[in-house]
Amino acid sequence: MPKWNGGSGIILSVAIAWLLSFTPCSVAEDLANAELMLAGAYINQKEFANIDFLKSEGEYWISLDDLAEMTVIRFEKKGADLLFSTPIGPALVSEKSLGMFQGRAFISTSLLLEKFNIEAIFSQPDQAIFLDVPWRPGAPLSDEEEEKEEGDIVKPDITATAQALGFFRAQGSLRQDSNVEHDDWDMKADMGGRLGGGTWFLGAQGNHSQDAWLDRYFWNREFENQVVRLGFHNIQLHPLLTSQEFDGAQWAYNNMGIAPYTDMQGQNNLESMLRDDTGGEINIVRNDGPPGGIAELRINDKIAAYSRVGLDGRYEFLNIRKSAWSLLTIKVLLYKRDVNETPIATLDLTRMQATQSLKPGEFMARAGLGKTRSPRIVDPSHAAEHGVGFLQGRYGISENFTLMAAAQTRDESTMETLAGLRASLGANWAWSLDAASHEGSMAYSSELRGMDRDWEIWLRNFQLDRGYGANLQIDEHDHYGQSLYQVFDSLKIGLFGRDAKRELAADINYIKPGLFLSPGYGFSLSAVPNLDGGYRVSGLYSLAADKRFSLIYENSQYTVSMYYDRTLRQNFTGVYEYNDRTQDSIGLINFYWFFHVSNQSYFRAAVSHNGQNGGGVVGMQWMLTPGMELGLEYSDGYHQIVGARRSQTLSAKFNLGLANTEKGFTPVQDSMLSFVRGGISGAVYDSRGAILDMGDIQVLLNGARVSQTMAGGRFFIGNLRPGMYLVEIDEGTLPIEYKIERRMFRVEVAPGAITRVDFSASTYYGVAGKVTREDGSLVGSALVRAYDTHGKSVAVGLTGQFGYFRIDNLAPGEYKLTVEQVDAEPLPQPAPFTTITIVDDYIFDQNISIPAPPSAPEASGQDQ
Repeated sequence: MPKWNGGSGIILSVAIAWLLSFTPCSVAEDLANAELMLAGAYINQKEFANIDFLKSEGEYWISLDDLAEMTVIRFEKKGADLLFSTPIGPALVSEKSLGMFQGRAFISTSLLLEKFNIEAIFSQPDQAIFLDVPWRPGAPLSDEEEEKEEGDIVKPDITATAQALGFFRAQGSLRQDSNVEHDDWDMKADMGGRLGGGTWFLGAQGNHSQDAWLDRYFWNREFENQVVRLGFHNIQLHPLLTSQEFDGAQWAYNNMGIAPYTDMQGQNNLESMLRDDTGGEINIVRNDGPPGGIAELRINDKIAAYSRVGLDGRYEFLNIRKSAWSLLTIKVLLYKRDVNETPIATLDLTRMQATQSLKPGEFMARAGLGKTRSPRIVDPSHAAEHGVGFLQGRYGISENFTLMAAAQTRDESTMETLAGLRASLGANWAWSLDAASHEGSMAYSSELRGMDRDWEIWLRNFQLDRGYGANLQIDEHDHYGQSLYQVFDSLKIGLFGRDAKRELAADINYIKPGLFLSPGYGFSLSAVPNLDGGYRVSGLYSLAADKRFSLIYENSQYTVSMYYDRTLRQNFTGVYEYNDRTQDSIGLINFYWFFHVSNQSYFRAAVSHNGQNGGGVVGMQWMLTPGMELGLEYSDGYHQIVGARRSQTLSAKFNLGLANTEKGFTPVQDSMLSFVRGGISGAVYDSRGAILDMGDIQVLLNGARVSQTMAGGRFFIGNLRPGMYLVEIDEGTLPIEYKIERRMFRVEVAPGAITRVDFSASTYYGVAGKVTREDGSLVGSALVRAYDTHGKSVAVGLTGQFGYFRIDNLAPGEYKLTVEQVDAEPLPQPAPFTTITIVDDYIFDQNISIPAPPSAPEASGQDQ
């Protein structure tokens, strides 16, 4: 079997990168040669007009003049830059990043997304470009808006809250286990808000083994080009450098705008000030899981921990401590209900060094200063406190090369340094090389990634000299590579290899093939070596979207499972596991019944049998309203894994989230609130001031349906970028008797805050019946009018050919009905009034009788 020696992985990566550097590099095509296209433009799904735009090297460009006309953006020249004024703040764009075509300036769609959060997508079938503009409701500019002076800003109907205390949340759980002498409990409470132009946060937690302690605390403020944080920090500048927790100050600067690096895009990892170091966090906190499901953390392809997904999609893995772990694979597998099912999603959170390139001329600096005094660490044996200081810089010297350097204190008397290169090699390749030094010992890492539509190559290497890190006694290295090729649509083949030598661990060395087969008809098969060199063989057969059967073999264990959705509200899962090495087996059957108005509240019952003993579990999860959740579960001898000890357990948990709005505290799903994003919460109230049970009522954002949580009559939309949004109720989803008094509001969203939007609805019913004459004949084309108790006309109806009428939109109350016209002619004498009283339903079969028309005079027949 081929074997890689210790340093050959890095040498091979460097050699390949050097060869690729001689291949032609992809550069942006001069816009003078760009393809000119004419297509329709849509703003938030509403048609604007036809515009000219350009296509060059797969990138689309829109003229600045058209952009200003469509989006209320104004711009003026400021030296070598353009200063743009938008309803959500200013933005500075370098003229070098724009393009020129026939004397007109154009901006790329990728720069629109980066600078203005405007997503632009070209649709070939529609021959149109669609723009998603956060602060535009979607309609073309009215004449009134076009006449506004430059710099005018559209004001919101509802502004974001400016409360210093923005939110409070608490979580707790209690677990009693017959195999454990003490109760296992933990509590967590924190609060935050806006203060001094920034955001602040305080958090505390405690559990059965430790008293409560201050968990996190900081104040964070973001400017256009820089961000500052004071308080607690967890920092890992690079996997080769020591991760540090400290109290002090941290600062970062980017000359082209800091916003792209501070938006965590849905992650709520508060340790990170910048998105660049999310791969190095000791906590993983996300909100994209299936409610009530299970999240599985795998480090280096080995299961490290499980986390139950909350009803709000939140799951977390805390205090992850593994030396240089982010150099290898970090994955989270999400299961809908049980770990024995086929995962519904696999998230690869591995930090990719090769993709950390900057734009030409972009400069980024980062610095921190403080002292190691973390309240998280309560172990008396922890090393003595010492000062912490670091400085990191990155610079994009061209389209293809970015330089990086860093230095930081490691302890009281020593320093770590690092230098690195990020390179874009051709149109499909990215490469990184880093070297770190500490007291004469060196560490190296490199990464090479290449991909196209049909193939992918990834080489990742690192090497630590003896004495580097935790006083290593040997030279360590770990080199991993994989290549994949799409032979045809249903077959992908690959080659996987690893050479690893670690202190206190067995050597690993292999090169093995793998394949992914999808012949169709709902069947798929994969056989791929894991990081230890053993194969994971998986087969999946889907009879339909709601019926799946799978078979998995890995590490001498067979797992057979079946998933069946009986209805939209009920599903079953059956699992059988057998370990060929230990001869152990276990069978499971799970049943879920979803109640209330969504799949975030459910009842669970399950049974298991391990060949000798059986067991069962019953439980319930209930979301009272977004931000108020309860869970209760009892288990007796229930096992999910082979070889587990029999026990009786009773567990309970709760989650409470409250946002402080201008209308007071309101429950919200706070896990989707970050310090760079905000949210919108609200309810629909009836005329008596009671909250309507929302059911399937849909809230629209900028005219589109978005992911939202509804429970207890309240809705919540989180993880929103700061800006202006048009919030409305889709009246088509309201019960027919309700009418929204004001259907639409322009709403401001701010970071770290929840904006409350409440709608008022009134109940409107109606009356139906027929109009007849005294002789019983039906009267067509008769105008029926309804008067209120004050004698005011409120509605009219017209009978059809057969004399039937209907009048809608009548609020509860007393009305008088009368017929005033027939065939557009007034009645010769008034018709009598019919009195009706509407309470809480429509009134039918109301018959109104009118006098017969007077007889025509007979002719005398005498000659004159």
